Amino acid sequence: MAVALCGSGTPPRAQLALGMKRSTQQEMCDKFVQKRVAQKFISDLMSIVITLGSGEMKVTLEEMRDKFDALCQEIISREELSAFAAKAMAADDIGELEMDSAHSDVIWDSIMYLLGVDLQTEPGIYLHSIEDFEEAREKFWPKDKY
Repeated sequence: MAVALCGSGTPPRAQLALGMKRSTQQEMCDKFVQKRVAQKFISDLMSIVITLGSGEMKVTLEEMRDKFDALCQEIISREELSAFAAKAMAADDIGELEMDSAHSDVIWDSIMYLLGVDLQTEPGIYLHSIEDFEEAREKFWPKDKY
C-alpha cells in the first residue's frame, strides 16, 4: 500500500530490479506523503488567512455551547469543528477575534478543545469519543452555572 501512495511510476519489482532496497522505497514514499501533507496544511492555512482578512470574527458563549451540542449529537463533523477552531485561533493571533469579556476564558478554552476533536490514533479511529465530548461540554457549561 505504501508504494501505491508513493506514485513514483516505477513498479515495485522494477525498483527492486534497479537495485533499490525496500527501505529506500519506503523512505521515498514517506517523503512523498510528508510533502503532500505539508502542501495540504499550507493550502488550508492560506484559505484561513484569506478568509480572516475580511474582518473580525465574533464568537459567543451561546455559539460555542451550540457547537458542543452539535458535536455531541454528531450533527457537525469533527473536522468542520476543528477547522472552525483553527480559524478562531488564527483570528486571535492577528487581533481579529472578538469574545464576550465576561466569558472569554470559557470561550477560549472551548475553542482550544475543539482544535483537537478530529485527532485520530490511526486512520478512521478517533482519539476522543462522544462520551469525552459530553464530559467536556459539562465541564465548560455546568448545568448549575449556565
